Amino acid sequence: MKKSDILMTLNAIGSRFYVDLIGRLAFSELLVLITIPFTSSYKKISQYYGLRTVIVCLLLMVFIQIISDVVNQSLFRDWTRGISVLLIAILSIFFFIDQLSKNINSIIYYLVGASIIYLLVGGSLVDIDFKFNPNYFKIRFVGFLNFFILLLSFYLYKNKKFKISILMFFVFSFLCFTFDARSNGLIFFISAFMLSLKFFKPNLNKFFFTSYLLVFFVILFGLYVVYVEQVLSNNFGGSHSISQINKTANPYNPIDLLYVGRIGMVVAGYAINEKPLLGHGSWAKDKNGKYAKISSQLRGGKVLDKSIIPAHSVIIGAWLNMGFFGFVIVMYLFYFFIKLFLKMYFKLNNSEYLPVIVALSIEMMWHFLFSPFGTIRTTFPIIVALLIVMNSQFIRKNYNLK
Repeated sequence: MKKSDILMTLNAIGSRFYVDLIGRLAFSELLVLITIPFTSSYKKISQYYGLRTVIVCLLLMVFIQIISDVVNQSLFRDWTRGISVLLIAILSIFFFIDQLSKNINSIIYYLVGASIIYLLVGGSLVDIDFKFNPNYFKIRFVGFLNFFILLLSFYLYKNKKFKISILMFFVFSFLCFTFDARSNGLIFFISAFMLSLKFFKPNLNKFFFTSYLLVFFVILFGLYVVYVEQVLSNNFGGSHSISQINKTANPYNPIDLLYVGRIGMVVAGYAINEKPLLGHGSWAKDKNGKYAKISSQLRGGKVLDKSIIPAHSVIIGAWLNMGFFGFVIVMYLFYFFIKLFLKMYFKLNNSEYLPVIVALSIEMMWHFLFSPFGTIRTTFPIIVALLIVMNSQFIRKNYNLK
């Protein structure tokens, strides 16, 4: 094993263990802090296509977050935790780029390390009685299966077993929907579709891709209707799916289901309307329980004791915490991330790295839209670093650049 392989494995394993320093710091992030003085990628920022853009966006968000925290008089602990999310994301990107640029295959050792640790501890280090938890499959097995399937797909693609890999993605997607891990199921279903496109049409251009994508969404809506009918008939899905679908005004409208499942985004919208320009600062506080009451009214349940305004979206979270300018920057970062992904997607023709890139990129797009802001620190660095390194290597190889 090379040094980069060992560091990537340790980083993946350390991501599931934490220590309280500046908020909750993962051991993988401690590894980044220890090794960053020996990292050279930040000295060659211009050599990696897209790296400068990503780092500038994140640094601008740090600057805007500081202004918002000063105006909102955020507590020292809160604004250090808020800013550390962005700073650690930046350092982690440099760490991953340094390892991947030395040895692109070290991504496989990252997947191995992640598979091992998620198999051992699952998605939660908290002592949970899984037998009575409707999210048992999602908490205990999905994390492991995600990385294991990506690892397996890498070797299947390497051995030209494209159809088996794509079928595996579809089967795993169905399994996720069956056991209430719906967002994960959707991520792998979309990934399977995109891999299918590249398999049947390797030289896919943007026009055909857009056309196929529109057809795909029509088919997806049809499958959604079938899914709802089966859940309502108690033929498919678990108790969580039934509970949420029963709460919708119109179960056949996927926007209604998103509304029920992501009430936090709606609540954040009320908070943003109150302070649209500079936001509420790091870890936006619900000081008098106003937004907890709004959340309970929207959910139709009792008031929950929440001190932080919820925002189940990286994009909405940026606006909530940093204001309008933070929203603009994170939207540009989202656009640039999609651009980076599509560049690699159109260039790679059934490469062994394609299923890894597709699944991780689709997952990160979901996080931008529907996951807490903290995923910019935990999930974003590895996939954006992989896209940057592979784009840069492709450019050097095809244009004879050193």
